[in-house]
Amino acid sequence: MDLCIIMIFRGPEEPFSPLLTGGTAGETGRPLSMFESSRIDSILVRAPNWIGDAVMSLPAVGAIGGLFPGAALAVLAKPWVRDVYGGDDAAATEVLTYEAPGRHGGAGGLVRLAAELRARRFDLAVLLQNAFEAALIAAAAGIPQRVGFDVQLRGPLLTTPVRLTRELLDGHHVDYYMAVAEALGAARPERPRPVIRLGADELDRADRILSREGIDASVPFVAMAPGASYGPAKRWHPLRFARAATALGRSLGAPVVVFGGPGDMDTARKVEEGTGTTVFNLAGRLQLREFMAVAARSALFLTNDSGPMHIAAALGVPTVAVFGSTDPKRTGPLGAHTAVVSSPPPCSPCFERTCRYGHYDCLDAVSTESVVEAALGLAERAAGRRR
Repeated sequence: MDLCIIMIFRGPEEPFSPLLTGGTAGETGRPLSMFESSRIDSILVRAPNWIGDAVMSLPAVGAIGGLFPGAALAVLAKPWVRDVYGGDDAAATEVLTYEAPGRHGGAGGLVRLAAELRARRFDLAVLLQNAFEAALIAAAAGIPQRVGFDVQLRGPLLTTPVRLTRELLDGHHVDYYMAVAEALGAARPERPRPVIRLGADELDRADRILSREGIDASVPFVAMAPGASYGPAKRWHPLRFARAATALGRSLGAPVVVFGGPGDMDTARKVEEGTGTTVFNLAGRLQLREFMAVAARSALFLTNDSGPMHIAAALGVPTVAVFGSTDPKRTGPLGAHTAVVSSPPPCSPCFERTCRYGHYDCLDAVSTESVVEAALGLAERAAGRRR
């Protein structure tokens, strides 16, 4: 089985031309540039529900904000992704929390949420989340213009349904979300890619966290995120992460910091216990913006295909990702310093959470040596470009 190491550098591409259906835009095939920005004072963007998808939607949110520069732009997001859209220079002027489970859960919660949104009198809803429920809430909230992909039988609830083409499905998710912004009339950047910028106060907070943990903030460290909430078909073995941590820590003379959410704590502990070098385990101990700020201090980030992968790449940290059941052409990290290591068998990509055959060959075939080689090469190239 051949090993595949993919270096991802985004080049210029031809813009997508998604077909529009329904309403005036669908009848003429025109994008929604017919919306006069002076008539759009308030926009609601429904965010995706996964951290990685939220990061990949950032270029689209920025494009929407740029198209309507005088409008207030609120993002409606689940609690675990809301902080992706924060920050001093974020396109969103406000982030609203969709508390489900919680006060917005169930039929009564949907009615409550729709009433809250109706009181805000939004002029335009842009649905980057594809559930029928997203369109139902926007319509129930009385938002007059509702734009999103025509999926999940929700077309009648949209004033401008956007056709989901095979080209979009097979392309990168950044372009997938950008297509909705383009349907509004937004210009497509030559190289759309997510960027996360942190404020000075957030970076100061990161230094205090590192100091609290006994980590010298002036010394670059190797970061690792061995989890992936999607499922085991995206998780490289923790003992291989541990061996890679040992090799990279010794080669670079750097400590290793392990990250993860509450659900990754057992995996992170296995990495910590199996590593033969200085390692600090912060899994389950940081809020999302704290993780971003601490990760931004790292010299190298080793990860699975996961939310932390997209965050690290968007921060500009050299990022090496191990791919198993998923496709880097669709969800690979985008950035100046990114690499993907994979060894796909004939059944990959299958996009399954667990292996239907029970063997996980797509992950087992990725050796520690190949990942370490890719990581050291990327770290060297990144250091050379910084000189």
